[in-house]
Amino acid sequence: MGPGRGRNITGQAQPFAELSAKRIEVLKETLPHVSRVAVLWHSSTGRAYLGDTEAAARAVGLELHTIELKRHEDAAPAVQRAAAARVGAVVTLQGSFFGSGPMPRRIADLALQYRLPAVSPEVPFADAGGLMYFGASSVDGFRRAAAQVDKILKGARPGDLPFELPTTYDLVVNLRTARALGVTVPPSILLRATRVIE
Repeated sequence: MGPGRGRNITGQAQPFAELSAKRIEVLKETLPHVSRVAVLWHSSTGRAYLGDTEAAARAVGLELHTIELKRHEDAAPAVQRAAAARVGAVVTLQGSFFGSGPMPRRIADLALQYRLPAVSPEVPFADAGGLMYFGASSVDGFRRAAAQVDKILKGARPGDLPFELPTTYDLVVNLRTARALGVTVPPSILLRATRVIE
């Protein structure tokens, strides 16, 4: 391949390993007594992020109970299995399976039914009733994408612009859900939250 060929692109990258680690750290800080966590993952994308989550959990002394979902109908049995395994919380992995359609509310409702605090990397989750969402800020991502487009429109070659990593993260805490679960969210988490759902 000649110089410059096939490299005329730029964009934004997601540091999934770092995000997985931060999500687990936020969970452990919020629920310091929890020692065992269920990880719900989907076969289409979850395997790629499972190792990062397992490494992050080991670093903070959490034992993971992994449960694979293949279809939407697997949600109820999966959360039921998590509860039967006596985990103290649930984490879902990255992927459109957990972030679109009925799944955010389905998982949030099931977690509440089985009295399991749940954390997700998918934006709609906390609004749907999950305890917390943690991930890269979409607003910041759109702002940085607009800046990249502006540079290209002004003559910059896309291949000369570096791929950018997120610089801002969102932490959304649903206090209604916390109260329903009897979870006291530490002030250190509330101070870092970009949004609190009352």
